[in-house]
Amino acid sequence: MINDDEKTTYTPRGGKILQIKYRNAIFRDSMCHLVGSLSQIATTVSAEIKKGCFPHLFSIKQNLNYQGHIPDWKYFDVPSWFKGSDGSYQELKEWHASQTDTWNFKNEAIEYCKNDVEILSRAIRNYHRVSIDRQLPSPLLYTTAPSHVHWCSLLRMNQQFEIPNVVTEEDKEAYHQWCIDNFGKTWCRLQKEEMCFSRMSLRGGRTEAFNLFANIKPGMIIK
Repeated sequence: MINDDEKTTYTPRGGKILQIKYRNAIFRDSMCHLVGSLSQIATTVSAEIKKGCFPHLFSIKQNLNYQGHIPDWKYFDVPSWFKGSDGSYQELKEWHASQTDTWNFKNEAIEYCKNDVEILSRAIRNYHRVSIDRQLPSPLLYTTAPSHVHWCSLLRMNQQFEIPNVVTEEDKEAYHQWCIDNFGKTWCRLQKEEMCFSRMSLRGGRTEAFNLFANIKPGMIIK
């Protein structure tokens, strides 16, 4: 990908990259769809698999070929919020103290990464299946969860309308009036200048801004 930039496109948001397209492959950030840490996601995926624990502070060049006793507890860098959780912190310390087998850095690192990938893949499959079971587009077709919800809402809304055929000039006028009647109170849009101003002004997250479009008739009181 580094030497093939003309075939690689990015979708940035602030300091993050939401999506990378390379030829026919698309890489998307799962954190734009799944809420919570990987350990929290693991509890909702399956009781058979749990988020592993790894001594990240031990991951330095000098220790890449380490084999011996499991690294000291101080290298595990357990977050402070986890220490007050429901007994899990104490269980983790007891697990660490019970380890007597030879600890191989490379093997443990590989197994730790495999476990993380397995948790995430199961969560993504479940996330995909929820929409498919409801006969909705897969959320994996969209960059973020909000964009998926947006298009699902449009899909449901559009199913309520029967678009008339447009053949003659009279049909065009009737179609224009049909658009006003049906979308006047449910659709949003911005003028070109408003859209440009909003995109230049807003920072971070979604940069869309909408203005209610309604059919204003003479004598109507605007609140």
